[in-house]
Amino acid sequence: MAVTSQCSAFPSRNTRSVRNSVGSGCLGRPMAVIRTSSEQRRALTLLASSRDGANEELLVRGHGLSRVVLSSLVRRRLAARKREAVMAGSKADEVIRFRITEAGRRAIGG
Repeated sequence: MAVTSQCSAFPSRNTRSVRNSVGSGCLGRPMAVIRTSSEQRRALTLLASSRDGANEELLVRGHGLSRVVLSSLVRRRLAARKREAVMAGSKADEVIRFRITEAGRRAIGG
């Protein structure tokens, strides 16, 4: 049987379902289990190891993660995505940087 938070803003009809109560803030009650795939856990672990986060191209090309996995982490608020301007010599370029959120740290147990 899965842990279900009773403090959720949207109560579940099915009490056996797992609810993602990221940031529910209920004192004295267990948080719901955040389920992640092995690839999502690998991405979160990589993001957690870097204080400044990681460039999208590095994660995709260098570590072999898919953009679908990265966008699912952002959609579930386990990671944050931010566009940043970078100077390469005299040329300005735009990169996308991913950072882990507190909810993402909780999901990997850190």
